[in-house]
Amino acid sequence: MEVALYGTADLAFWREQLARESLFPLNVNGKAEVLISVPHLLWKGVRFNELSISIGVSAREDGGTPDGFFLPHAFNSNRLLAFMERMFFQTPYYYAEVQVSEQIPARFAVKHGAETAFKGRMIGKRDPVRREVEHFEGPVHLPGGKYFTARISGLTDFYPFSDEDVLSVNGVRETVFGWLRASNFIPLEWRIRGDAVHGKSRTFRRNS
Repeated sequence: MEVALYGTADLAFWREQLARESLFPLNVNGKAEVLISVPHLLWKGVRFNELSISIGVSAREDGGTPDGFFLPHAFNSNRLLAFMERMFFQTPYYYAEVQVSEQIPARFAVKHGAETAFKGRMIGKRDPVRREVEHFEGPVHLPGGKYFTARISGLTDFYPFSDEDVLSVNGVRETVFGWLRASNFIPLEWRIRGDAVHGKSRTFRRNS
């Protein structure tokens, strides 16, 4: 299962950040696209949670086409798997306690011991505004000019992020949380998948 939170942020901020990686942010009506994904996963009999923060990217300088994502930072609730991600796949995964529940009202959190660095929570039960199969297959770019191909699909319930819902960014250890604050991230929509399928390739180096 997976809880995801979709939103937008300042395009100019992410254009500057992504220029360091020779990438262009996707332009969504003058805003950058941000996707926070919090899946509960099973791999070789091991259950664990992840949280990743990704920015939509485009192959065009004007950001006119959706062509994948840039992944600056992610968390894994299993210390060994986080190490393996960094060591063998060169992905920016780090250990943290990641909590997630897809039951409405959905919620997620990243914790370092007693400190809650990042959390989101629906307030009150509600019905989805629509339900459809959502599918993504494409490149996920990594810091340092590398990428992997990801595949994510599943029947998805969509809920607007309401004025009562909570998103709290308190982390000071990770640069990405400062970027969310500095880019004025605005959450717009919850996307809940009760049975998501995730897949990824090995890591490659970009040609340019």
